[in-house]
Amino acid sequence: AGEVAAAVDDAVARGEAVGLNTFIVSRRAWDALGSLARTFVAEYHRTYPLRSGLPRETLRSNLGIDWRLFDELVERLESEGILVSTGARVRLTGHEVRFTPEQQEVVDRVLAALAAQPYSPPSADELFAGVEEGEELLGALVEQGKVVRVAKGVVFGRESFDEIRRRVVRHIEEHGRVDVGNVRDMLQTS
Repeated sequence: AGEVAAAVDDAVARGEAVGLNTFIVSRRAWDALGSLARTFVAEYHRTYPLRSGLPRETLRSNLGIDWRLFDELVERLESEGILVSTGARVRLTGHEVRFTPEQQEVVDRVLAALAAQPYSPPSADELFAGVEEGEELLGALVEQGKVVRVAKGVVFGRESFDEIRRRVVRHIEEHGRVDVGNVRDMLQTS
């Protein structure tokens, strides 16, 4: 065990291997894995520019490695400033969702429509009618926390949703319970 540990330390010191938390990977394998990870994530950003990042499981699956090694790989690539891992997604450092001017016009129109009808918002289909990339824009707004999807086709502006939640909680605290009729009356909506 002592000889193996010394040989591993020597290989890492010479740059022939990379020491992770529990794995030792040859430099060549490490460079290939890192390059492949960057390529997969970059391609995902090109294909889905309105998404914050690639799902971790998709990247792991594409790399063909087990979870333990994958977690250490992502951790190391983060420490090297190559990837950023947020929740269940990974992205390249520096990747941000940016709307084109045309997309920003749609986003502004959607947010204004939600603000105009805070408790009876138009359906997602109505909000994005005629917008080819409507589902992607909606997904981006959800990820950014600007809208809340409560059911298929039903979205609220973040502020409206938070206000509804506060009012419902307050009603429960004051009356012990709430039902659909109470909420309908409270919000004066169907």
